[in-house]
Amino acid sequence: MLLLDVDSTIPNLALMKLSKYYKDQGKNVILGRRKAFMKGVEGVYASCVFFRPVTEARLEELRKHYGGSLIAGGSGVDVRGRLPEEIEKLPADYDLHPELGDRAIGFLTRGCPFHCPFCIVPEKEGKTHKVSDL
Repeated sequence: MLLLDVDSTIPNLALMKLSKYYKDQGKNVILGRRKAFMKGVEGVYASCVFFRPVTEARLEELRKHYGGSLIAGGSGVDVRGRLPEEIEKLPADYDLHPELGDRAIGFLTRGCPFHCPFCIVPEKEGKTHKVSDL
């Protein structure tokens, strides 16, 4: 399985959870950044955090190369899209990012009570709510 972090600079939690899901099934997982064109991959997941021209251009190139085997998601593709619950509840695969060392990424809460004109968080996540314990 090829996981592509199309436009972010920090580790992508959704891709880390997808990695855990597929590794648990015995699949080989490869993480790529921006664009990666490989032959013979079973499936390709692309995560786009931002909606901007460069992201759209990268995603279009990926669609041309991978066709129907590409699944694209993230806030830059569909603000309402979600991982399936069985994948969302999995722990992240930190082996994808050894540079994190002993640090972790996660959410204790989601949402935001503010409605800043530039931000999609209230639309995407709703009001502030607890999603995990520390």
